[in-house]
Amino acid sequence: MHPVLALYDRNAWANGQVLRACAALDPDVLEREVPGTFGPIANTLHHVVRAEQSYLKRLTGDDPSDWVQRDQLGDLDRLAALAEESTERLRAVLAAGPDPQRLAWEVDEGRRAGVTDWVVLLEYVQHGDDHRAQIGTALGASGIEPPDLSTLAFVESGPTAPAGVVAGPWADAVLERFLGHSTWATEALLERCLELGDEALAATTPGTYGTLHETLTHLLDADADYLARLTGAEYAALEGAAPLDVLRRVAERSRDGWRAYLASGPDPEREAAPRGGRPGARAWMLVVQAVHHANEHRAHACSILGAHGLTHPDLDGWGYGWAAGALPDGGPADPA
Repeated sequence: MHPVLALYDRNAWANGQVLRACAALDPDVLEREVPGTFGPIANTLHHVVRAEQSYLKRLTGDDPSDWVQRDQLGDLDRLAALAEESTERLRAVLAAGPDPQRLAWEVDEGRRAGVTDWVVLLEYVQHGDDHRAQIGTALGASGIEPPDLSTLAFVESGPTAPAGVVAGPWADAVLERFLGHSTWATEALLERCLELGDEALAATTPGTYGTLHETLTHLLDADADYLARLTGAEYAALEGAAPLDVLRRVAERSRDGWRAYLASGPDPEREAAPRGGRPGARAWMLVVQAVHHANEHRAHACSILGAHGLTHPDLDGWGYGWAAGALPDGGPADPA
């Protein structure tokens, strides 16, 4: 399976896992506020599904059968049905072979704003990962084990490539953006955290991986490990809270390594050899896990910062789109 098709399929699967898990919880759990996250779990679930509807509106120009209302929290079964509808609509978009470079114009606060489609296609997955991680943090802070959303759990569910969807050159172009965003966002987060100093690096908050320093180390270590497994390179694992200069070097090597990996024209079905007691895995599985894992742990890091009143850079697809020049400003909508 092409990694991009798997990323979208896994996103839909993860929404279903979280919605089912949350539907079984007491309503008071869904209404709890956890510092450093978007808001109560119920609000976050509605936000995720509403956002996917809005992304599809941008990509197709069409409305869903029923918009999720921002100010009205509905039944989770109905929310699950609307999420499934979005999944089917997205598959139709992918089956048509989207043009990631298509530039659409809209008016925002009196100015013409351009949006390149690859930004929307990237944000569709990144946004979901980010907020599902926040839901996991909220559940963990309440002493509730979050659902396992790893790629391994997804693979064990028995996914198959969506019928009628062909991963043509558009999918390769979007994959380049997924991995480009991931390394860009990790480096931006790392630099922000390093400038905050030792006190911030030692901070943590319930429901996350560990301290900020440990989270950054784990994020970068895992990313480098996935890449090494894909390329067959040797890699010495990081542990605990690695020295800061080491983290910078690993981030730089990973950025260059992912670019080189894509440039090699990799086969997504190639089997990566077992390593360190872990079984072999197809290349697409490791790529999907690299993207998901980085999204999840950047969200943990941002939750830690937010819980301590510290700001973080805009790390989502929109922020990357701005940095890449994919969201141009077209000037006043009605120039005098």
